[in-house]
Amino acid sequence: MSAYYPEKLKGSWDFAKGIIEKATQYGVYSIEQVEEKVLNLKWCLWCGEKSAVVTEEWIGDLGRCVTINFAGGDISELLVMYENIELAARSAGCVKIFISGRSGWKRVFRDKGFKDENLIGKEL
Repeated sequence: MSAYYPEKLKGSWDFAKGIIEKATQYGVYSIEQVEEKVLNLKWCLWCGEKSAVVTEEWIGDLGRCVTINFAGGDISELLVMYENIELAARSAGCVKIFISGRSGWKRVFRDKGFKDENLIGKEL
């Protein structure tokens, strides 16, 4: 699953970095770590006109999965982008999609079939 060709990636990241940086406060990666993973094609960057999403594809016991690790921007545009991400994930053979982030995403994506899957965290 790939959202951008490498030659376009740096310009796209320059657009997305400020958007994604706001979302890193809800995760376990710094913006520098996200940038490294995106620019080295370990994670996929998806850009809209006012929004950006970072996804990670991985293989677990369930099979091929994708996680939306970071997202930000215009909610209406993000919902359209989500549909494209899900379509790409299905085309890549993914069997499950996860969303990581703040709890407010549960409300936004509940009508898309998402449910809580018992992930909790604690600062150490």
